[in-house]
Amino acid sequence: MPRSDLNPTEQEHVRALLRMLRVKLGTWRSVQHALPPSCNSLWEVTSGRVEVSATIAFRVARLLDASIS
Repeated sequence: MPRSDLNPTEQEHVRALLRMLRVKLGTWRSVQHALPPSCNSLWEVTSGRVEVSATIAFRVARLLDASIS
């Protein structure tokens, strides 16, 4: 299994933002349309079953018009 480029704290921040996006957009399907990964992948990432990839972190930051630091 590949290791994430993000440390555990950074991964949890991205997970929190994904949960916030789900509330803001209403459904995981809406988040999926905003971010290319499948709904199942997003749920797996958000639940902590798989690590957050740098790609997802960048896509979340881009969607929120935020910087990565």
